[in-house]
Amino acid sequence: MELTMTCSACPEQYDLVDDDRERIAYFRLRHGYFAVVVPDVGGDQVYGSETIGDGLFDGSERADHLFKGLVAVAARYGRFDIFMFAKEWLDANAEPGFAAIMTELRALRAQRDAALALHKLVTVDLGRGSAMDECEACSNLTGHSIPWPCPTVRALRVETP
Repeated sequence: MELTMTCSACPEQYDLVDDDRERIAYFRLRHGYFAVVVPDVGGDQVYGSETIGDGLFDGSERADHLFKGLVAVAARYGRFDIFMFAKEWLDANAEPGFAAIMTELRALRAQRDAALALHKLVTVDLGRGSAMDECEACSNLTGHSIPWPCPTVRALRVETP
């Protein structure tokens, strides 16, 4: 499998071909819009996005958009080999420092997940048909439980783009 630049600007474009040299997808950036279509020009668009660059990518965005396009192609065809190619391609073409950033991000996510695992929802029966959701791990300075979700869970569950 190979992703080949067929034109460097206006439009910047690429072909993704399989081992038999058959085109799987066509990637094109023109007028600030990047589109990936399968299997060829005029086919179904599987990924599209506005870009910083107009007829060619800004250097900071190329790897990101091409990787997302490769993943979209893999998803369309349901082919794991294309996904693995996308991962290998990204590892080889990402900006310097990208691998270190991803390693740090994975470590931070593992730390977050470990902290969230300590904080569990517990429903406490207050009697007379009443109940309260609390955090199993938290209590305030006077020893009373903290209502669910506790501040730790609220802080760690912030969604990131």
